[in-house]
Amino acid sequence: AIAALLRCRARFGRSEETGDALARIYERTGRVDDLLSLLEVDAEADASGERKGLLHRRRGLALLAHGRPPGEAARALERAIEAGDEPAVSTLERLVDELARAGHD
Repeated sequence: AIAALLRCRARFGRSEETGDALARIYERTGRVDDLLSLLEVDAEADASGERKGLLHRRRGLALLAHGRPPGEAARALERAIEAGDEPAVSTLERLVDELARAGHD
């Protein structure tokens, strides 16, 4: 399924549908690095602020869920906020609060 979706994207270009399908497969199969890369590349390639913000927020949440550095997750959430993603604000606030309680600066 991954190969077919990648061929489709290579031939016809990126689409929300193929990106979302790949993300689901990567999540389900534990291909975290592929998921993170997909979300970053698609966010940067997407011109619409709403979708760009959503993809950056999803990347930030995936980074947190998979134990990646909190600073990297915070940067992804900041990019989501810059793209106008309102839910990323509360997510970033929770992350900052958790880091403060844990004694991280």
